[in-house]
Amino acid sequence: MFEFVIYLKAIATMLITNSHFDSIYPIPQLSIGGSIGNSVFFWVSGYCLANIKTRGSRVVDGCSWYLHRLWRIYLPCVVAVLINTFYRYAIHVATPNLKEILGNIMNPTVGIWFVQAILVLYIIYYITVRLIDNGTLSLKRVFIIIEIIYAISYVLCVDKSYISIEKNSLFKWIYYFAVMMLGFYCRKKKRNNAQNKVLLAIVCGALFIVFYSLQFIIKKYAILLPFQFIIHIEEIVFIYYITYLFENLESFLVEIKHKTVISKIAASLAKITLEIYLVQMVVIDLCAEYLTFPLSFIVAVVGIYVYASIVNYISTLVRGMIEKKLSGGRC
Repeated sequence: MFEFVIYLKAIATMLITNSHFDSIYPIPQLSIGGSIGNSVFFWVSGYCLANIKTRGSRVVDGCSWYLHRLWRIYLPCVVAVLINTFYRYAIHVATPNLKEILGNIMNPTVGIWFVQAILVLYIIYYITVRLIDNGTLSLKRVFIIIEIIYAISYVLCVDKSYISIEKNSLFKWIYYFAVMMLGFYCRKKKRNNAQNKVLLAIVCGALFIVFYSLQFIIKKYAILLPFQFIIHIEEIVFIYYITYLFENLESFLVEIKHKTVISKIAASLAKITLEIYLVQMVVIDLCAEYLTFPLSFIVAVVGIYVYASIVNYISTLVRGMIEKKLSGGRC
Protein backbone atom coordinates (compact mmCIF):
# COMPACT_ATOMS: atom_id res chain seq x y z
CA MET A 1 0.00 0.00 0.00
CA PHE A 2 1.19 3.53 -0.75
CA GLU A 3 2.29 5.39 2.37
CA PHE A 4 0.19 8.45 1.52
CA VAL A 5 -2.88 6.21 1.31
CA ILE A 6 -2.27 5.12 4.91
CA TYR A 7 -2.35 8.76 6.01
CA LEU A 8 -5.48 9.47 3.95
CA LYS A 9 -7.27 6.53 5.54
CA ALA A 10 -6.23 7.65 9.02
CA ILE A 11 -7.40 11.22 8.42
CA ALA A 12 -10.67 10.01 6.89
CA THR A 13 -11.29 7.82 9.94
CA MET A 14 -10.72 10.74 12.31
CA LEU A 15 -12.99 13.03 10.28
CA ILE A 16 -15.85 10.52 10.16
CA THR A 17 -15.54 9.75 13.86
CA ASN A 18 -15.40 13.46 14.70
CA SER A 19 -18.61 14.04 12.73
CA HIS A 20 -20.43 11.70 15.15
CA PHE A 21 -19.30 13.53 18.29
CA ASP A 22 -22.17 16.05 18.21
CA SER A 23 -23.69 14.49 21.36
CA ILE A 24 -20.37 14.84 23.20
CA TYR A 25 -19.08 18.26 22.17
CA PRO A 26 -20.44 21.25 24.13
CA ILE A 27 -20.65 22.93 20.71
CA PRO A 28 -22.25 20.38 18.32
CA GLN A 29 -21.09 22.39 15.30
CA LEU A 30 -17.56 21.11 15.98
CA SER A 31 -18.61 17.66 14.78
CA ILE A 32 -17.68 18.18 11.12
CA GLY A 33 -15.84 16.21 8.48
CA GLY A 34 -18.11 13.24 7.80
CA SER A 35 -18.74 13.72 4.09
CA ILE A 36 -15.10 14.61 3.39
CA GLY A 37 -13.96 11.51 5.29
CA ASN A 38 -16.38 9.34 3.33
CA SER A 39 -15.22 10.89 0.07
CA VAL A 40 -11.58 10.18 0.90
CA PHE A 41 -12.42 6.53 1.61
CA PHE A 42 -14.24 6.08 -1.69
CA TRP A 43 -11.41 7.85 -3.54
CA VAL A 44 -8.88 5.52 -1.92
CA SER A 45 -10.95 2.49 -2.96
CA GLY A 46 -11.07 3.67 -6.57
CA TYR A 47 -7.36 4.51 -6.54
CA CYS A 48 -6.13 1.28 -4.98
CA LEU A 49 -8.34 -1.01 -7.08
CA ALA A 50 -7.61 0.67 -10.43
CA ASN A 51 -5.32 -2.02 -11.81
CA ILE A 52 -7.74 -4.94 -11.75
CA LYS A 53 -6.14 -6.65 -14.77
CA THR A 54 -2.60 -6.63 -13.46
CA ARG A 55 -2.79 -9.14 -10.62
CA GLY A 56 -0.44 -11.92 -11.73
CA SER A 57 -0.42 -12.86 -15.37
CA ARG A 58 -4.17 -13.30 -15.88
CA VAL A 59 -7.37 -11.29 -15.77
CA VAL A 60 -8.84 -11.53 -12.31
CA ASP A 61 -12.07 -13.46 -12.19
CA GLY A 62 -14.89 -11.11 -11.24
CA CYS A 63 -16.50 -13.38 -8.67
CA SER A 64 -13.28 -14.15 -6.80
CA TRP A 65 -12.33 -10.46 -6.93
CA TYR A 66 -15.62 -9.46 -5.33
CA LEU A 67 -15.87 -12.36 -2.86
CA HIS A 68 -12.39 -11.58 -1.57
CA ARG A 69 -13.48 -8.06 -0.69
CA LEU A 70 -16.88 -9.17 0.62
CA TRP A 71 -15.20 -11.67 2.93
CA ARG A 72 -12.80 -9.08 4.37
CA ILE A 73 -15.69 -6.70 5.10
CA TYR A 74 -18.31 -9.26 6.19
CA LEU A 75 -16.40 -10.85 9.08
CA PRO A 76 -15.61 -7.63 11.02
CA CYS A 77 -19.25 -6.59 10.55
CA VAL A 78 -20.48 -9.87 12.04
CA VAL A 79 -18.07 -9.66 14.98
CA ALA A 80 -18.93 -6.03 15.76
CA VAL A 81 -22.70 -6.48 15.40
CA LEU A 82 -22.75 -9.65 17.54
CA ILE A 83 -20.71 -8.00 20.30
CA ASN A 84 -23.04 -4.99 20.22
CA THR A 85 -26.07 -7.29 20.32
CA PHE A 86 -24.84 -9.37 23.26
CA TYR A 87 -23.87 -6.19 25.10
CA ARG A 88 -27.47 -4.96 24.75
CA TYR A 89 -28.65 -8.29 26.14
CA ALA A 90 -26.17 -8.09 29.04
CA ILE A 91 -27.38 -4.69 30.22
CA HIS A 92 -31.01 -5.73 29.64
CA VAL A 93 -31.68 -3.16 26.93
CA ALA A 94 -33.09 -6.00 24.84
CA THR A 95 -34.31 -9.54 25.45
CA PRO A 96 -32.15 -12.32 23.92
CA ASN A 97 -33.59 -13.16 20.53
CA LEU A 98 -32.28 -16.05 18.40
CA LYS A 99 -33.93 -14.63 15.28
CA GLU A 100 -32.10 -11.32 15.78
CA ILE A 101 -28.77 -13.07 16.30
CA LEU A 102 -29.17 -15.19 13.15
CA GLY A 103 -30.31 -12.13 11.23
CA ASN A 104 -27.19 -10.26 12.31
CA ILE A 105 -25.02 -13.14 11.11
CA MET A 106 -26.81 -13.38 7.76
CA ASN A 107 -26.84 -9.63 7.13
CA PRO A 108 -24.64 -7.66 9.54
CA THR A 109 -24.77 -4.51 7.39
CA VAL A 110 -28.32 -3.44 8.35
CA GLY A 111 -28.24 0.25 9.22
CA ILE A 112 -24.59 0.60 8.14
CA TRP A 113 -25.01 2.61 4.93
CA PHE A 114 -21.29 2.97 4.20
CA VAL A 115 -20.74 -0.80 4.12
CA GLN A 116 -23.88 -1.36 2.06
CA ALA A 117 -22.80 1.30 -0.41
CA ILE A 118 -19.23 0.04 -0.84
CA LEU A 119 -20.40 -3.55 -1.37
CA VAL A 120 -22.79 -2.47 -4.12
CA LEU A 121 -20.42 0.06 -5.68
CA TYR A 122 -17.63 -2.54 -5.81
CA ILE A 123 -19.73 -4.48 -8.31
CA ILE A 124 -20.50 -1.44 -10.46
CA TYR A 125 -16.87 -0.31 -10.22
CA TYR A 126 -15.54 -3.70 -11.33
CA ILE A 127 -17.87 -3.84 -14.34
CA THR A 128 -17.09 -0.24 -15.28
CA VAL A 129 -13.32 -0.69 -15.05
CA ARG A 130 -13.44 -3.88 -17.10
CA LEU A 131 -15.46 -2.09 -19.80
CA ILE A 132 -12.90 0.74 -19.79
CA ASP A 133 -9.99 -1.69 -19.97
CA ASN A 134 -11.38 -3.57 -22.96
CA GLY A 135 -12.20 -0.35 -24.80
CA THR A 136 -16.00 -0.64 -24.66
CA LEU A 137 -16.28 2.52 -22.55
CA SER A 138 -14.12 5.60 -22.25
CA LEU A 139 -13.55 7.24 -18.87
CA LYS A 140 -14.95 10.48 -20.28
CA ARG A 141 -18.17 8.71 -21.21
CA VAL A 142 -18.39 7.14 -17.75
CA PHE A 143 -18.23 10.56 -16.08
CA ILE A 144 -20.86 11.93 -18.50
CA ILE A 145 -23.20 9.04 -17.64
CA ILE A 146 -22.67 9.62 -13.91
CA GLU A 147 -23.38 13.33 -14.35
CA ILE A 148 -26.63 12.62 -16.23
CA ILE A 149 -27.83 10.13 -13.61
CA TYR A 150 -26.84 12.54 -10.84
CA ALA A 151 -28.68 15.46 -12.47
CA ILE A 152 -31.88 13.50 -13.11
CA SER A 153 -31.88 12.05 -9.59
CA TYR A 154 -31.19 15.47 -8.09
CA VAL A 155 -34.11 17.08 -9.91
CA LEU A 156 -36.59 14.27 -9.28
CA CYS A 157 -35.61 12.71 -5.94
CA VAL A 158 -33.76 15.18 -3.71
CA ASP A 159 -35.71 17.08 -1.06
CA LYS A 160 -34.55 20.67 -1.50
CA SER A 161 -36.36 22.09 1.52
CA TYR A 162 -33.16 21.54 3.53
CA ILE A 163 -29.57 20.36 2.89
CA SER A 164 -30.35 16.72 2.17
CA ILE A 165 -27.69 15.56 -0.31
CA GLU A 166 -25.76 13.75 2.47
CA LYS A 167 -28.75 12.27 4.24
CA ASN A 168 -29.56 8.57 4.33
CA SER A 169 -30.63 8.01 0.75
CA LEU A 170 -29.39 6.22 -2.33
CA PHE A 171 -28.77 9.56 -4.04
CA LYS A 172 -25.43 10.11 -2.33
CA TRP A 173 -24.27 6.72 -3.63
CA ILE A 174 -24.16 8.31 -7.10
CA TYR A 175 -21.83 11.01 -5.83
CA TYR A 176 -19.58 8.53 -4.02
CA PHE A 177 -19.33 6.35 -7.11
CA ALA A 178 -18.16 9.45 -8.98
CA VAL A 179 -15.49 9.87 -6.28
CA MET A 180 -14.44 6.23 -6.73
CA MET A 181 -14.03 6.82 -10.44
CA LEU A 182 -12.06 9.98 -9.68
CA GLY A 183 -9.69 7.78 -7.69
CA PHE A 184 -9.42 5.46 -10.71
CA TYR A 185 -8.72 8.45 -12.96
CA CYS A 186 -6.00 9.80 -10.64
CA ARG A 187 -4.26 6.41 -10.53
CA LYS A 188 -4.34 5.96 -14.30
CA LYS A 189 -3.38 9.55 -15.06
CA LYS A 190 -0.29 9.36 -12.84
CA ARG A 191 -0.39 13.01 -11.83
CA ASN A 192 2.87 14.98 -12.10
CA ASN A 193 4.76 16.13 -9.03
CA ALA A 194 3.62 19.54 -7.84
CA GLN A 195 6.31 22.17 -8.19
CA ASN A 196 5.08 24.13 -5.17
CA LYS A 197 3.71 21.93 -2.40
CA VAL A 198 3.19 24.89 -0.06
CA LEU A 199 0.94 26.57 -2.62
CA LEU A 200 -0.94 23.29 -3.08
CA ALA A 201 -1.47 23.05 0.68
CA ILE A 202 -2.80 26.64 0.72
CA VAL A 203 -5.22 25.78 -2.11
CA CYS A 204 -6.45 22.75 -0.14
CA GLY A 205 -6.95 24.88 2.97
CA ALA A 206 -8.90 27.46 1.00
CA LEU A 207 -11.09 24.79 -0.59
CA PHE A 208 -11.78 23.29 2.84
CA ILE A 209 -12.95 26.67 4.13
CA VAL A 210 -15.06 27.26 1.01
CA PHE A 211 -16.69 23.83 1.44
CA TYR A 212 -18.01 24.57 4.92
CA SER A 213 -18.76 28.19 4.07
CA LEU A 214 -21.01 26.98 1.25
CA GLN A 215 -22.93 24.75 3.65
CA PHE A 216 -23.35 27.60 6.13
CA ILE A 217 -24.52 30.08 3.47
CA ILE A 218 -26.93 27.66 1.78
CA LYS A 219 -28.36 26.62 5.15
CA LYS A 220 -28.81 30.26 6.18
CA TYR A 221 -30.42 31.48 2.95
CA ALA A 222 -33.25 29.10 2.06
CA ILE A 223 -33.50 30.57 -1.44
CA LEU A 224 -30.19 28.84 -2.22
CA LEU A 225 -31.30 25.34 -1.15
CA PRO A 226 -32.18 24.26 -4.74
CA PHE A 227 -28.49 24.83 -5.58
CA GLN A 228 -27.05 22.62 -2.87
CA PHE A 229 -25.52 20.36 -5.54
CA ILE A 230 -22.74 22.99 -5.65
CA ILE A 231 -21.54 21.52 -2.35
CA HIS A 232 -20.80 18.19 -4.06
CA ILE A 233 -19.06 19.92 -6.95
CA GLU A 234 -16.81 21.88 -4.59
CA GLU A 235 -16.18 18.80 -2.46
CA ILE A 236 -15.01 16.69 -5.39
CA VAL A 237 -12.62 19.48 -6.40
CA PHE A 238 -11.30 19.52 -2.82
CA ILE A 239 -10.85 15.74 -2.84
CA TYR A 240 -8.89 15.97 -6.10
CA TYR A 241 -6.45 18.50 -4.66
CA ILE A 242 -6.10 17.11 -1.13
CA THR A 243 -5.28 13.65 -2.51
CA TYR A 244 -2.90 15.29 -4.98
CA LEU A 245 -1.14 16.97 -2.06
CA PHE A 246 -0.72 13.72 -0.15
CA GLU A 247 0.36 11.89 -3.31
CA ASN A 248 3.15 14.47 -3.61
CA LEU A 249 4.20 13.80 -0.02
CA GLU A 250 4.76 10.08 -0.68
CA SER A 251 8.57 10.17 -0.62
CA PHE A 252 8.59 12.22 2.60
CA LEU A 253 6.05 9.93 4.27
CA VAL A 254 8.08 6.87 3.28
CA GLU A 255 11.17 8.50 4.76
CA ILE A 256 9.55 9.05 8.18
CA LYS A 257 7.81 5.67 8.22
CA HIS A 258 8.17 3.99 11.66
CA LYS A 259 10.38 6.90 12.78
CA THR A 260 7.79 9.32 14.14
CA VAL A 261 4.80 9.12 16.45
CA ILE A 262 2.55 10.49 13.70
CA SER A 263 3.53 7.72 11.27
CA LYS A 264 2.86 5.07 13.91
CA ILE A 265 -0.53 6.56 14.77
CA ALA A 266 -1.48 6.76 11.07
CA ALA A 267 -0.47 3.14 10.47
CA SER A 268 -2.35 2.01 13.57
CA LEU A 269 -5.56 3.81 12.57
CA ALA A 270 -5.35 2.77 8.91
CA LYS A 271 -5.24 -0.86 9.99
CA ILE A 272 -8.60 -0.68 11.78
CA THR A 273 -10.54 1.91 9.76
CA LEU A 274 -13.51 -0.38 9.08
CA GLU A 275 -13.68 -1.55 12.68
CA ILE A 276 -13.61 2.04 13.98
CA TYR A 277 -16.52 2.87 11.69
CA LEU A 278 -18.47 -0.16 12.94
CA VAL A 279 -18.07 0.39 16.69
CA GLN A 280 -17.87 4.16 17.19
CA MET A 281 -21.57 4.92 17.70
CA VAL A 282 -21.98 2.41 20.52
CA VAL A 283 -19.06 3.92 22.43
CA ILE A 284 -20.03 7.52 21.68
CA ASP A 285 -23.62 7.00 22.84
CA LEU A 286 -22.44 5.41 26.10
CA CYS A 287 -19.97 8.19 26.84
CA ALA A 288 -22.49 10.91 25.99
CA GLU A 289 -25.05 9.36 28.33
CA TYR A 290 -22.88 8.73 31.39
CA LEU A 291 -19.98 11.21 31.18
CA THR A 292 -19.49 14.92 30.68
CA PHE A 293 -17.09 16.77 28.42
CA PRO A 294 -14.05 16.64 28.26
CA LEU A 295 -13.91 13.27 30.04
CA SER A 296 -16.56 11.89 27.71
CA PHE A 297 -14.42 12.84 24.71
CA ILE A 298 -11.24 11.26 26.10
CA VAL A 299 -12.97 8.02 27.13
CA ALA A 300 -14.80 7.84 23.78
CA VAL A 301 -11.59 8.22 21.75
CA VAL A 302 -9.73 5.60 23.79
CA GLY A 303 -12.76 3.32 23.95
CA ILE A 304 -13.34 3.41 20.20
CA TYR A 305 -9.71 2.57 19.50
CA VAL A 306 -9.61 -0.30 22.01
CA TYR A 307 -12.98 -1.73 20.93
CA ALA A 308 -12.06 -1.49 17.24
CA SER A 309 -8.72 -3.20 17.93
CA ILE A 310 -10.52 -6.05 19.69
CA VAL A 311 -12.94 -6.48 16.78
CA ASN A 312 -10.01 -6.42 14.35
CA TYR A 313 -8.09 -9.00 16.39
CA ILE A 314 -11.05 -11.38 16.67
CA SER A 315 -12.06 -11.09 13.00
CA THR A 316 -8.43 -11.51 11.83
CA LEU A 317 -8.01 -14.56 14.06
CA VAL A 318 -11.26 -16.15 12.88
CA ARG A 319 -10.50 -15.34 9.23
CA GLY A 320 -7.06 -16.89 9.53
CA MET A 321 -8.45 -20.05 11.11
CA ILE A 322 -11.15 -20.46 8.46
CA GLU A 323 -8.79 -19.72 5.53
CA LYS A 324 -6.19 -22.11 6.93
CA LYS A 325 -8.80 -24.85 7.27
CA LEU A 326 -10.07 -24.26 3.73
CA SER A 327 -6.58 -24.19 2.21
CA GLY A 328 -5.65 -27.30 4.17
CA GLY A 329 -8.47 -29.18 2.53
CA ARG A 330 -7.24 -28.55 -1.03
CA CYS A 331 -5.44 -31.16 -3.07
